[in-house]
Amino acid sequence: MKVVLGALLFTSLLLASSPSQGKDVNRSKLSFGAGVTVIFDDFDRINVSFEESKGATLFLSYQAGSASELAIEYLFIDGFEGSVNGINAFVLDGYALTFSQRLYYMSGRVRPYGLFGLGWSELDFRDTLGSGISISESSVIFRVGFGLEVSLSEMVFLFTEASYFWFFDNDFFETDYIPITTGMKYRF
Repeated sequence: MKVVLGALLFTSLLLASSPSQGKDVNRSKLSFGAGVTVIFDDFDRINVSFEESKGATLFLSYQAGSASELAIEYLFIDGFEGSVNGINAFVLDGYALTFSQRLYYMSGRVRPYGLFGLGWSELDFRDTLGSGISISESSVIFRVGFGLEVSLSEMVFLFTEASYFWFFDNDFFETDYIPITTGMKYRF
């Protein structure tokens, strides 16, 4: 997965070095995007370790100005595997639905951006040892991050972004996480 993310980022930067030929890459207002996501934990725990999770991101966005984009995003989290003292003990699955704003720092083919947003996330902890324990953790979340978008044409873009999802309310334990997404956006 790290090789794929690195290759996509390298390809994005390579394609960004070619001139935009004077075309307006911000012509349309509505876009749809999808990407593969690697999610790292920032869980507060004692003697518990997690493997990074895989996931997928889908979003619909609206360009609210030349340097701003509003988006509704869905992040699917597929299976953090957790172990206690080295023994696989549970799996964590879930999702996040956020309303975010991207603020672009410059125009042109290569556009770095910052992002922030609010949303809702639900994580389900399931025991894998057969005891039947299942815990669901849900909360309003705050999201902050950064990314890079590269125009391949007037309507097709590659992007890579990283963000931090912070839970406002934690009943079980700290369940913040860090998704890194690479994908494609189509503006129509």
